[in-house]
Amino acid sequence: HKIKGCAANLGAKSLSENLYKIEKKAKANDLSDLTENFEHLNLLFENTVSEYTKYFDDINKELNL
Repeated sequence: HKIKGCAANLGAKSLSENLYKIEKKAKANDLSDLTENFEHLNLLFENTVSEYTKYFDDINKELNL
């Protein structure tokens, strides 16, 4: 729940939405597709980290850091 909120606050919409789906299924004790959901979550997390890394690298270049 907290990670979902953090992702939303950072603008990582896809990541937050996927976490919401997993949270909703967990609350309903629905464990179907659990492996696929976590594989997709991992991919979204890696993509989010990559995008933020590029973003901060660009800022550092602009500021000559």
